[in-house]
Amino acid sequence: MIKQQEAENKKRFYRKVKDFLTLFGQPELFNLISLHSLEILYRFKISPPFLEFDPKIEVSLSERNKIKDELYQSMNGFRVIFDNKRMSFSIYDFLTTGFTFYTAILNEDCKLIPDLKVVREKLNPMFFELFSNKTLTHNIGILEMCLSEGLNNLNGFMYPMKYELKLTRDKRIGLFFHYSEIKNPKIEIGIDGNYRPAYQVSWTYRGEFLKLTLPAKKLRLDISIYPAEIEVYIQSHALHRLSERLDNIREQELQMAVFFSVIRCRIIKMHGNKYFIEYYLSDTYKVGYLVAKMIENKLIIQTFLLLTQSGTPEERKLRALTGFEREDIVFLNLDKISAFYDSSLYKDILLVALFEEAGFKPILDFVRENELAIDRKYSLVERLMKHLSITEEMPNWHEVAETIESDTGTETQLFEVAPCDERNK
Repeated sequence: MIKQQEAENKKRFYRKVKDFLTLFGQPELFNLISLHSLEILYRFKISPPFLEFDPKIEVSLSERNKIKDELYQSMNGFRVIFDNKRMSFSIYDFLTTGFTFYTAILNEDCKLIPDLKVVREKLNPMFFELFSNKTLTHNIGILEMCLSEGLNNLNGFMYPMKYELKLTRDKRIGLFFHYSEIKNPKIEIGIDGNYRPAYQVSWTYRGEFLKLTLPAKKLRLDISIYPAEIEVYIQSHALHRLSERLDNIREQELQMAVFFSVIRCRIIKMHGNKYFIEYYLSDTYKVGYLVAKMIENKLIIQTFLLLTQSGTPEERKLRALTGFEREDIVFLNLDKISAFYDSSLYKDILLVALFEEAGFKPILDFVRENELAIDRKYSLVERLMKHLSITEEMPNWHEVAETIESDTGTETQLFEVAPCDERNK
C-alpha cells in the first residue's frame, strides 16, 4: 500500500510538471525530460511550507496543527495571481511542484538532471517571471491575509508572518513561515465623563504590523486644527455589537472587515462630527455601517449598525415602504443578519423585491452567494406577511384625529351615573 501510494504521488507530481509547461504553451518540452530525470526531480521535491513561531509565543501542539491545517487548506483553495490574472493552479502547487522545477532549472550546470539544460534554453521567459520575488511575495501576502483572519484580534494580539527559503533537516530547500507576536495598542478614551477602552484599527500584511490612519481631508476636517493623518480606534462596545448583529460569522473575519472597510473609506457624514462608514463583508457586500466620532483628535468607532437598523438610509426607506418601526424590526429579528438565512424568503419574489428596493440587496446576495440559506421551522415569510397585514390594517391615528370635529363650545351633557347590576349586565 505504501509503494502504491508513492507511485500515485509520483504520477501526480509528473502530471503537475507537465501542466506547468502546458500553461506556457510548451507541453512538448515535457517529452524532453526522461523518466529517470523526473524521478530525480521528485526525490528533491520541495516540501510543503514549515511553520515557525517566535520563542516568546505560547502555542500548544494542537494549535500549531490547526494553523498548519488551515495553511494547507488555504494554499489549495487559492489560485496564483500573476500579472493581475488568476492562474489555473493553486498556491500549494506553485510553492511545491512549481518551485521544485524552477530551482532545478536555475541550476547552471544541471549536472544532476542534464535533460533540464535543453528545457531551460527553450522555456518561455514568462516562466521565470512567475517565480520572481515580486510574484512570490504577492502570493504569499494573499496567503498571509487568509491566515491572519483566523489569528489576529483587534482587542488582543497580532501575528505578522515572514517567509524564508532555507535548508531543511534532510538537506532539501524548504519554505519557512515565521510568526511573531505584537499586542495591539489600546487606549482609554473619555466619553460622556467615563473612560472606556478602545483598540487601534490595525492588521498585518507581508510580515508588517500596519496601523491605520485616515487623511484629515477625507474626513472633511480643517487641517489647520487637526493632524494631517487621523488615527482610527474601535471601542469594545462596537466589537460586541458587530458580533451580535452579524451573528454566525467568525469574529476574526468581522474584525478584518473593519480594517478593510475603513481603508475603503466610503463615508456618509451625519450631523455634527458623526460619521457613518460603510462596512463590507468579503470586501464586496455592504451590510451595515461603522458609526464613528472625532474625540481627542482621533476617529473613534463607537458602534455598528446593520442596514436594517434605525438611523441608516436603508432603514428609513424600509420604513417608508412598510411602515415598520424600530420595534417591528426587533420583533422580527431583522436586526441580525441570521434572520435573512431563512430559505423561504428567497422563494418569495415580492418580498425579495421589497428588500432589494429598500437597499438590502447586498445582504441577500451575501446569503445567496455563500449558500447560507437554510430551512427554518418558523418561516420568515409567514411572519413578515402576517406582520405586514397587521400593519396595513391598523388605522392611521393621525388621519383619524383629523376627522374628529372640533369643539363647538357647547356645554357637555353629563351622564347619569347608575349602579351596576351584574345579573343583567
